[in-house]
Amino acid sequence: MRLKQKKTLIAASAVLAASAGGAATIVQAQGAAPTVSVTVVARQVTLQGAEALQAGPTRFNVRRSDRGEHAVNVAALKPGTTAAEFETALRRVRDPNSLFELVTLDGGVGLFGPRSQGAVTLTLKPNTSYVVVDTGGDNPRRWPLTSFTVGAATQTAVAPRRDAVVTMRDYRFTGARNLPRNGTVRFKNRGRNPHFAIAFPLRPGADVEVAERAVRRNQERALNQQVAGPPSQPQSLITPGATNDNELRFERPGRYLMVCFFETGGRGHNERGMVKTVRVR
Repeated sequence: MRLKQKKTLIAASAVLAASAGGAATIVQAQGAAPTVSVTVVARQVTLQGAEALQAGPTRFNVRRSDRGEHAVNVAALKPGTTAAEFETALRRVRDPNSLFELVTLDGGVGLFGPRSQGAVTLTLKPNTSYVVVDTGGDNPRRWPLTSFTVGAATQTAVAPRRDAVVTMRDYRFTGARNLPRNGTVRFKNRGRNPHFAIAFPLRPGADVEVAERAVRRNQERALNQQVAGPPSQPQSLITPGATNDNELRFERPGRYLMVCFFETGGRGHNERGMVKTVRVR
């Protein structure tokens, strides 16, 4: 997959999540976060366990039942926007970024290459309607979606124990330099712009400076000489203020190049220096 195609495919995770409302009532004992099962296949997204959700930490376990590439996003509709209105806008959209006027992005899971399942925990908001959209296809008008609503009550479940924290700012990654090969990483967007993270595995003996420079300059050939395999997506696109806990499963230990390719003002965040080398143990 070419660098430009990677950027286009992953940046398609540009559609989704957050808004608030009303007074909350605690009605449930503290415990593990409830799980919503999400299944994706070409042109279809289905949910199980989303019938009577309460506000608070909620785990979304996403799996694909085909071999396609999927980018599943959970998004909260802004006040005054219905799921039907969002779907109508999506079917007519020319610029996917215009959808930010209707929703904000809380998080999601990218299923690319060998990865067929993943999970993320989000803090759902009371009295809020959400959409779940698969943005893995090239045509936004054909993106499948479904919706669910969160009630006024708040459950007291806790988010999963995290092994590392990464903060995304304009235009850099801060926080952990070491990530677990199998574990939970909290990503926080504390910048002014949407951000996501792609991780390129570096080959043993790779020149990190050359790899980082190649990404900043969009030099695909130079990057491929340093990379050991296809990239993964540790973090989907999220909007400013969002926090989510991602259950990550890296294919191998070693050094990874973490990059954000989202564009602001006609320039990719990678070109602005949003690149960081981390070690997966």
